[in-house]
Amino acid sequence: MEKATVRIRPLRFAFAVDPKDGTALMRVFEANSVFWGGPYNFILPLFKRVPDRYKEPYRKKIKAAALVQGLVEAFQPDLIVELEVGAATFLNFPVGAT
Repeated sequence: MEKATVRIRPLRFAFAVDPKDGTALMRVFEANSVFWGGPYNFILPLFKRVPDRYKEPYRKKIKAAALVQGLVEAFQPDLIVELEVGAATFLNFPVGAT
């Protein structure tokens, strides 16, 4: 008889939210407080321009969309949750997973 090892983990959500929208951020915090693995879900800031704290003088300039796409690639979420319909359509992510 062959054996198999199965590991389960919670779904990884990325919540796409305007970082200046305090009400939306509070909704994300509330939702994550009840999800299995919620504290490890990612809050994906939808920047309109790259904040100064992410700019490095010795690197080339990047666009805000490229920065956000890099965050998605680094975190590798299973699903992206948009708090506003169509907010994350610019991301290269499978259709139906947003």
